[in-house]
Amino acid sequence: MNAASLGYLDEGSGPPLVLLMGLGATAEAWRPHLDAWAAEFRCIAVDNPGAGRSELGSEPLTVAATAARVAALLDELGMERVAVAGISMGACTAQELALQRPDLVSRLVLVAPWAESDTYTDGVLESLVASRTDSSSRHFALHLRNTVWTPEWINEHAEQFESDLAQEPAISLEAFTAQATACSTHDTRARLAAIDVPTLVTVGTEDVFIRPALSYAVADAISGAELRMFGGTGHVHHWERLDEFNTIVGEWLR
Repeated sequence: MNAASLGYLDEGSGPPLVLLMGLGATAEAWRPHLDAWAAEFRCIAVDNPGAGRSELGSEPLTVAATAARVAALLDELGMERVAVAGISMGACTAQELALQRPDLVSRLVLVAPWAESDTYTDGVLESLVASRTDSSSRHFALHLRNTVWTPEWINEHAEQFESDLAQEPAISLEAFTAQATACSTHDTRARLAAIDVPTLVTVGTEDVFIRPALSYAVADAISGAELRMFGGTGHVHHWERLDEFNTIVGEWLR
């Protein structure tokens, strides 16, 4: 389906739950969560600009502009109050959506969020873009894998990863670069206190992409936000502890 130039999956029934994915992935990456939550929620999983069925657009990509496009999509779908869950880049978009349209957002789940990139994170993003630009698809996949998963998980799932490394990147170089730039320029630091909806922040304690301190700062800045730490996991703690994550988020959304 398409609306407002953004592609999306629309599955399940019940209260609406909007799902915003991270850098370089399509909405289909929500599949392990969507399958768990669609029995209770109408899940709208949105492709970020340049990913899946979504147009990149001709204007420079920003997180704020992405949030505006998501809001336009939800308006077109007739949504009035929605819960929003965002992962990484999607967690940045979720912040902006709640700030731009407080009338639209009822609850937030922010997975590995940040309010502003720092020098370290800018370097991670730059290195990923350089790898995507200059390396083979396998070497880029290795770089990305070693950034978002923990060494323990990689070692325990070596056969699975070998299959994954043979796949081509999910989005084009142009789109990946634009999304990485949007991540680097995201900044809600001075505005987060204005978010006034129940918010859950989840963090992998061993995250080397988005330092946990950046996510803790988001939780501190949003009044009443609940923080859940997933010990011994990395950036994709939502996959490393899939069942636990799905249960915690599902119960919190209820």
